Amino acid sequence: GNDTITQTDLIRRRWLNNDFYGFTYALNYNKDNLQMTLGGGYNTYKGKHFGEIIWSEFASTSEIRDRYYEGNGRKKEFSLFAKSTYRLNDALTLFGDLQLRKVSYKTKGITSDLVNMRIDENYNFFNPKAGISYQLNNNNNFYFSYACGNREPSRSDFENNPNIKPEQLNDFELGWRLKKSGFGLSTNVYYMHYNEQLVMTGAIDDVGAPVRDNSGESYRLGLEVAADITLLKDLLYFQPNFTLSSNKNKEVFYIYDGA
Repeated sequence: GNDTITQTDLIRRRWLNNDFYGFTYALNYNKDNLQMTLGGGYNTYKGKHFGEIIWSEFASTSEIRDRYYEGNGRKKEFSLFAKSTYRLNDALTLFGDLQLRKVSYKTKGITSDLVNMRIDENYNFFNPKAGISYQLNNNNNFYFSYACGNREPSRSDFENNPNIKPEQLNDFELGWRLKKSGFGLSTNVYYMHYNEQLVMTGAIDDVGAPVRDNSGESYRLGLEVAADITLLKDLLYFQPNFTLSSNKNKEVFYIYDGA
């Protein structure tokens, strides 16, 4: 009639149509005191995101399953790695792991909020790991290791913050393992230093998924202790454990008004 309708009740349905393909390979070498693995891989992920209107009280000129948003993303990843373990003597063992990752992520189209989402990011990550293990005797083993890891943001991270950064972790660990008849003990001291760690902010998005954001510089310092005690052989075991940790953010602080 003469009424102008500007809003309506409706039912929407959001879809994903994903394809993933790629390959991995590895070459193993084992001779004398050296064990080595060389490998890598390549894969591509294609994701189509779209939403349909499957019912509307006032449909105007739209048809069922008309798409009200549509976008797609493509993520390509290429990696190479080398992993080795070398036994210097009966007591000392060295181990190392080197990984190169190249990640390309591109998107186009609009999101469910009808916002243009155009991402064109390329990441080059170098993830090394190295350590040493010392076998003092048949009962005692000590080890020290260092590892660096990098991780790229996800699509949902970009939706909530287009300028989000990848996170980096530097992990240092020092441990002691004791093994005797009927008794085992493992202790581990760790220091994990993060740069731009991707953490949950406490907020959720429109589908209930947690929202993540960068947190600047932060760290985790802790002690882990676990025991394995046999009270009755093959019948009763006791495995106590505990952890002490201090986890602090050094840069980012949130102030809430309590509303």
